[in-house]
Amino acid sequence: MSDKKNRDLALAAERLKGLSNELAGLGIEKVTYEQVEQQYGNRVSCNALGLFDATGSMEPLWQNTRDRLQQIVERLVRLDVDFRFQWIAYRDYSEGDRIIEKSGWSSEAQPLQRFLDQVSCFGGYGEQYPDLEEAVERGLSEAAADEEADVVLLIGDEPPHRERDWHQQAERLAQLQRRVHCFVVGRGRHTFKVFSEIAKITGGTCNYLDDFDALIDVIVMSVLAEAGEGSEARLNAYEQTFRLSHEGKKLKQDLLRLQKL
Repeated sequence: MSDKKNRDLALAAERLKGLSNELAGLGIEKVTYEQVEQQYGNRVSCNALGLFDATGSMEPLWQNTRDRLQQIVERLVRLDVDFRFQWIAYRDYSEGDRIIEKSGWSSEAQPLQRFLDQVSCFGGYGEQYPDLEEAVERGLSEAAADEEADVVLLIGDEPPHRERDWHQQAERLAQLQRRVHCFVVGRGRHTFKVFSEIAKITGGTCNYLDDFDALIDVIVMSVLAEAGEGSEARLNAYEQTFRLSHEGKKLKQDLLRLQKL
């Protein structure tokens, strides 16, 4: 049985307990399968891991994430999707024990917000040098090692180190059937080439992220697409409810194409 199936069963058990307690308060002692199916049968879930570059150039990305987190949560709740998020900040090997920082898993905005608020963007360049290769492969390794993640959202502006094992980590994620949806900031051609390869290996998508205001679409739509059956209907409902950014429209096309493969 898959890890995702086990998590879904555990979540169903939690709901069953909650429904039992609720009905007990109403004087109803027994809960039937039909009651659970009626209340929860159509719900879907997704655990999304945000793997974000946290070097100095990426502060606008993190600030937009902080500003939009509550809206992201509210939109997913409105669309009746069960979700949890984890954020991982990656930098480069020169940053020592701060090369990786990560939050816990949560479906609530408050603990995630606390993590986002304490992330500082630094490193990745010097006064006389442009932004250089970064430890993308370490972030991918963390994403592969995490047993909870269903999908990974990789956002950065520089490629992984050529001499490191990013390809191996992408293969690990592919074996876990864990797609990586990649978004490139800054229009770097080499970064897009490598990120596209990561997406291809894992069965994900790769797009440029030119407007940080589109981040809310990028995150919400990626979760909707990976939450189980009915993804096309969920993506259509999202577009009908919220005005899509340019990046959102492009991502929707790519996500629907994936569903038909």
